Amino acid sequence: MKAQNVGFGERPKERASAPVKVKKLVGKACAPEQGGFWGDFHTAAQLDPELADLKERMLGTLASARAPKTLQKYGSLVRDWESFVEEKGYGAWPVDVALFLLFLQSRLERAEDLGLRESAVTHYVYAVDFVAKLRGDPQVGLEPRVDLMLAAAKRLLGR
Repeated sequence: MKAQNVGFGERPKERASAPVKVKKLVGKACAPEQGGFWGDFHTAAQLDPELADLKERMLGTLASARAPKTLQKYGSLVRDWESFVEEKGYGAWPVDVALFLLFLQSRLERAEDLGLRESAVTHYVYAVDFVAKLRGDPQVGLEPRVDLMLAAAKRLLGR
């Protein structure tokens, strides 16, 4: 991103808030239905209006962890992952590594057929890992077999 030139004593322009789609992605990942941390957190926020206000602002901050366009892309990739597993009769979260590897294989084959680069596969891992972090789930990208799949995608789809 280009640095803003501001004079002494001037404040830089405010950054735009995250788009609605991005806030929905973060909000869904942090929903109280996820249980655990987010369930307890929601309960505490309901008991205190100040905490509820802080919670809403915190979700906006979490939505700023990546660039808005990146998170919009992540949203479509995560929805693709969720659709894939739901069509097979499974849940998407927490991520089942074996199922995720099969998903990556399907996306690798599609990328080969369409002549796409390795990012057509690697971005799925980044997107799913981002949501897993928000949910408090283990990151599938840290799984050694997923790492091997990414190495294969880079080799097979790299130019």
